[in-house]
Amino acid sequence: MPQKSHQDTSSRILRAWLIVALVSAVMGGLVTVYNPLPGVGLLLLAFVAGWRAWRNRTPLPRSPGLTLDQDPAPGALGGEVGGWLRPPGDALAITDATVTLACIRLCERQRSQIIEHQRECVWQETRLLFADPESGALGFCFTPPGHLSPTEPSPELDATDWHCHHYWTLTVDGVVGGQAASQGFRLIVKPGLQTMEVPLTQEQRQSNESVMEDASSASARLRQRLTLSGDDQGLVVDDPAGPDSWSARFGMAGALLLIIAGMALEGFGAWVLLLAGLGLGGRSLYRHGQSLHFELQGRDVRVITRWFGRPLFARQGQLASRDQLTLKPAALSGLSDLLLQDGKRRLLLARRLPDDEAELLRDLLVERIPPE
Repeated sequence: MPQKSHQDTSSRILRAWLIVALVSAVMGGLVTVYNPLPGVGLLLLAFVAGWRAWRNRTPLPRSPGLTLDQDPAPGALGGEVGGWLRPPGDALAITDATVTLACIRLCERQRSQIIEHQRECVWQETRLLFADPESGALGFCFTPPGHLSPTEPSPELDATDWHCHHYWTLTVDGVVGGQAASQGFRLIVKPGLQTMEVPLTQEQRQSNESVMEDASSASARLRQRLTLSGDDQGLVVDDPAGPDSWSARFGMAGALLLIIAGMALEGFGAWVLLLAGLGLGGRSLYRHGQSLHFELQGRDVRVITRWFGRPLFARQGQLASRDQLTLKPAALSGLSDLLLQDGKRRLLLARRLPDDEAELLRDLLVERIPPE
C-alpha cells in the first residue's frame, strides 16, 4: 500500500482543528446565553483551535520552473534513466535538491459519472542531483530494475472490472529563495539497455548517490522520526511534535464529552466534570504540541521543551555512563520514552520510540561520552 505523505497528514490535522474550532464556537455561543462561564471556556477553546488551524496550514511549495531534457530518450529499464534539468535564466538557484523516480501502478474503474482510483507505488528511489559546471544544468541518473513495468497507455474503463496500468514520475524537491520548492514530471520509460549519451564523470557519479536507506533498518526509521546532527564530540537531536494520533483524538473527544456533561448538570458534580474536561483537554493539547530539543556536548546535556515550536523551559544534566539512560514504557502504545537519570532529576530525551530505535539512540549518545 502507498505510504501516507506528510502533506496528507497536515491536511487531516488542519481539518481536525477547523472542526474543533467550529463546533466549540457554536456550542460556546449557545451555552453563553444560559451559563457564561463554560460558554467562555468553549469560546476560548474555539480561539485556540482556530489559531492552531492557522499555524498548521501548509503553504503550497513553489515550482522552481525547471525544464527537462531526458537522456536517453525515452529512458530504459535494465539500463539508465537520466537527463538534465535546466533552470530559467533569471531564476534563483535551487539548493538541497533531490530527485525521486517512481513507478506507480494505477487501477481505475468507472461507475456512472465517477471514476474510482487506486494507486500503489511499486518502486521508487531518491538521489541527489549533480551539476554540470559548463551549462549550469542539474543532472540525474537512475538504474531501475529491469523487471519493472514500463510506461503503459491508459486502458478503456468499464463499471465491472478494475483496469490497471503503470506510469513513471520524476519529482524534484529543494529550496528556492528560502522556501520549499517542488516540481513533477511524467516520464516515458521503455525496456532496453540504453545509457546516457555522455558518461558521467567520477565526481558526478559520487554526487549521484542514493539518499535513501533501507526502510526496514532501525537507523533509517530513527532518522525519519528524529532529526540528528553532530560529530564525534557532540550530538543534537530534535524530537518534533507528533502527527495527529488516536490518543490525541480520544483525549480531546473525552474532554469535550466531560465539558458537555458538566454543562448539562448543576451543583458540585458539574464543576468536577468541567474541571476534569478542561484538565484532560489541556493535557491532550499539551502532549500533542510538545516537542523536544536536546544537545549533548561532552558530558553536558541540555534539554529544551517546546510547545507548538515555542520554547517553554530548559533543563540541564550530566551524562557519564550508559546506566543513566533508561527506557520507560509509554502508556498503551508498546513504545518507550528515553530518560536521563541524573541524581534525583529525570530528563525526558525522546518520546515513544520502538525498543530497537531507543537502543540505537542510546548507543549514539554513549559513543560520544568522553573518556575520564
